[in-house]
Amino acid sequence: MSQTHIDKILCITAQAAQVNWIKKQLNNTKEAFIFASNIEQALNKINHTKGRLGAILLWLDWASENNWLKQISDALPIQDIPEIFLCSKQPQPILSHQPNHYFVPHPHDTTRVQSTIKAAINDYKRLLHLQEELLFVGHRSKQIKICEIEFKTLEDVEFYIPFLVSNCPDPVDTGYALTELMINAIEHGNLGIGYDEKSQLNETGTWRDEVYRRLSMKEYADKSASVFMKQDPRNIVFRIKDDGEGFDWNNFLTMDEKRLFDNHGRGIALAKQRGGMEMQYTGKGNEVYCTVILQPPKSQAEKSTTSV
Repeated sequence: MSQTHIDKILCITAQAAQVNWIKKQLNNTKEAFIFASNIEQALNKINHTKGRLGAILLWLDWASENNWLKQISDALPIQDIPEIFLCSKQPQPILSHQPNHYFVPHPHDTTRVQSTIKAAINDYKRLLHLQEELLFVGHRSKQIKICEIEFKTLEDVEFYIPFLVSNCPDPVDTGYALTELMINAIEHGNLGIGYDEKSQLNETGTWRDEVYRRLSMKEYADKSASVFMKQDPRNIVFRIKDDGEGFDWNNFLTMDEKRLFDNHGRGIALAKQRGGMEMQYTGKGNEVYCTVILQPPKSQAEKSTTSV
């Protein structure tokens, strides 16, 4: 499934007013909207748009009333498709903190909705691209057991990730997690793009332009980040380090509900949740160690049996 084929967003709603709002307010979205009024129609359209569907857009109250998550968990053929929930005026419980769930608060500001859709689809495309790259280069990098790589650009991250994670039990999820951490090292660590600043850049669609503008500036020219990888029979350890001033990482290890409505800010929590690895920041926060367990330590009973 190639990311280049994505050109559809599925909107699930039975209300004509909501359909009209989508058609009127989001008519300049790059992807075309298709509509379904119930779960059966939604699953039918999902099955007929495999490889082309970039996101599912639905109202949170509808999802809660129709028990969407329970019904879709086994039926959805592509588990990683982003699901974007538009919240109603009345307070509602958040359904879950899954990595592919995005939330837009009420009132539904058009710019906010569009930037959330774009962020969700870009995250999904990054995942699909990683899957494709692992198929292409993974078998050629199995012999890499120890290395240290310097990286500066987003393209560097995209290029090196498949080589770094090919020996991991779940290379896609670990690769996605490391991608988040390595991009953080570039944008927040070396280039000093703050949280609120990135929110604004995402809303205007200029985040990538700003990254490359700063990369071309003299004050950032000497800054770089590095990723070290070492594998032994039991673990694969990654260390990611940047030249930045660090940050208070404690607030980002879990997905705080206050950030659920932002168009970014899920990277570290997503890496911890999805990567299947232990994470430990050190010092001022510009260095993080990630450990992927290959073989769990033997219990005392197992050791005794082995020694006999």
